[in-house]
Amino acid sequence: MASRQAKNSVLSEGMSFYDDLLEALNQGLEKWYDGVPNRLAKAANAHLTTVKRVLSGERSKWLSLICRLADATGLEIRLPEAPETGKDVHFVKPEVLSAQEIKGPIDDQYMAVPMAKRPVAAGGGIIPEDKVESWILVWKGQEAVRHKSNLAVVRVDVREGASMEPTLHPGDLALIDRNDWTPKSPPGNIYLVQRPDGDEMSLAIKRAKIQTKNGQELIVFYSDNPEHGPEIYDMNSDFEGDLTRAVKGRVIWSWSDMTKK
Repeated sequence: MASRQAKNSVLSEGMSFYDDLLEALNQGLEKWYDGVPNRLAKAANAHLTTVKRVLSGERSKWLSLICRLADATGLEIRLPEAPETGKDVHFVKPEVLSAQEIKGPIDDQYMAVPMAKRPVAAGGGIIPEDKVESWILVWKGQEAVRHKSNLAVVRVDVREGASMEPTLHPGDLALIDRNDWTPKSPPGNIYLVQRPDGDEMSLAIKRAKIQTKNGQELIVFYSDNPEHGPEIYDMNSDFEGDLTRAVKGRVIWSWSDMTKK
């Protein structure tokens, strides 16, 4: 026992990289997976028990060696920042009147959010400039928008027909929070979802809820139009247990043509 403790003591000396790595992994767990190790394990294609042992600080010989090599070569851990798709805006005052006489909108109270096709908006990370169809001005003070940055705008597709009427009509714009893809209970929020097909037409604007039946975890997509029935999928067989493959973000705001209401 004494020799093992001495050995572990030697391995842990100067393990600053290990400490940074452990801290970064746990920060990533909280930031990207809401602190749920099982979701991190699925994303990393690793066994849940192994992930828990790593996150809890249990060391192994190979990991200790890697960390000592990292310390010796000066490697550092840097946790990536959450993508920010919105851009700052700057309002230009007209020159007809003196700028002091005009009280216009304040720049830092607004942001420009990219509008893109659904497959682009449903992806992760920054939306490339060449994929942006236009920019939509959004007021940061709106409660639904406050403190959010990973946003995108999509248009309700005419090919969906009237499935979300009377709430949303074809041609309406929907503001998507791409960091919010976990259906809440009780259900009621609207999401950008993707059916198991995986193609562009499989992306749709629907309400969503998670339910369990006969030990199976199911996800249900349903419309506001009663003429369109619910769509029920098995989370494991249809989405391999990965919720992010089924839900791409929550609709937090929309712009509608009120003549259709």
